[in-house]
Amino acid sequence: MHTIIVINPKGGCGKSTLAMNVAGFFACWGVAVELIDLDPQSSCLDWLETRPQSLPRIAGDRSFAFEPAHKRGIDYRVIDVPSSCFDDATQTLLVDADTVIIPLMASINDFRATMKFLKEVEKLRNRIDGKNHIGFVANRIKHNTRSFSYLKEFVRQTDIPCRGVLRDTQNYVRAAESGLSIFELPGRAVASDLRQWQRIIRWLCMDQSVSVHIPLPVAYEQSEF
Repeated sequence: MHTIIVINPKGGCGKSTLAMNVAGFFACWGVAVELIDLDPQSSCLDWLETRPQSLPRIAGDRSFAFEPAHKRGIDYRVIDVPSSCFDDATQTLLVDADTVIIPLMASINDFRATMKFLKEVEKLRNRIDGKNHIGFVANRIKHNTRSFSYLKEFVRQTDIPCRGVLRDTQNYVRAAESGLSIFELPGRAVASDLRQWQRIIRWLCMDQSVSVHIPLPVAYEQSEF
């Protein structure tokens, strides 16, 4: 089983939206996925409740089941970690995760909060083994703006790569309202968004049997860093 956590103590940076769409991708491409919602607001679980039964199933819970995920046939587990939380349990999640997604928005408050978080992460470096993959996902980005330039400069000042850039669009709102992921909206409406997801997906997919079914060819991947 591959564990992906979405974490950043800064509120409002899009953690739940990213977690929903990552889980939605794996469900669409035939992988057994579990979405763990540790946030008291339960946005991910609310999303799952509105998800049509006709769509690929995503298992959901607000805590870890007693029975190990691999015994329940879960291939990928996506964990939405609440804001303002970096306690011992959260640190254990960070150390044990196979992949760590850090959502990052283009604002000075997000940069400051994220830098404080990275300083805490640095203290755990001796406990994070070589299998751990950490990356930013720039979220709700308006291109050709000064704030986006500042975000790129902020990322360059860290030793953490940016794995993808997602634009600011109402498509994510439309999808969430109906219990859908971006991958389940009409293709023509989300073509730009799917292109932006390619680099993120290829980073997350450790199983080549999943990677080969990614909808757009490598040539269409967008790199903005």
